[in-house]
Amino acid sequence: MDLLFSFLSLDSNDQIDSAFIDPIDEMCSEKDIYWYNLDEMENMSGEDLYREALQFKLCEDYTRYSIYMVMSANKNYDLAIKHLFVDYTGDSVHLWQDHSLTKQFYEETQEYQFSQNYLGFMYYYGIGVQKDEEKAREYHRKCFGEPLKITKEQAEDSMFYDDSYKVYGLL
Repeated sequence: MDLLFSFLSLDSNDQIDSAFIDPIDEMCSEKDIYWYNLDEMENMSGEDLYREALQFKLCEDYTRYSIYMVMSANKNYDLAIKHLFVDYTGDSVHLWQDHSLTKQFYEETQEYQFSQNYLGFMYYYGIGVQKDEEKAREYHRKCFGEPLKITKEQAEDSMFYDDSYKVYGLL
């Protein structure tokens, strides 16, 4: 069976194990039977969450893709972090998710940096929520209490950056 890898645009040094991606027809039908289980996700490794996220993306389930990829990044899985930067600076996959559903997940996992940051992003731009710059700043302050594993250049070119970061001396 053919596998789709065209969505990957990571560095040439990043290797994707072909075992990460199951045959598409079998995988997509199996993924339709559940939403997400936060307890189960918290017990999964960053790598396993990343694998699940890629499968959801292949099935064009961008809501669950976003949830699993962010949770993988929350666990500091490097490929997930890189993948999020590609998504947010390249093909804007983050806009394809159902924000009314992912907002609930991000709120449930707001003790994690990437969830805090994404909530801040949603409120800052009014995506899936009413625009509220003060609430955005609150989430960004929480998020940047610990440094993310990104460079200033990555931050300036991605969803992880806005003028409020300069004001708070975060970059």
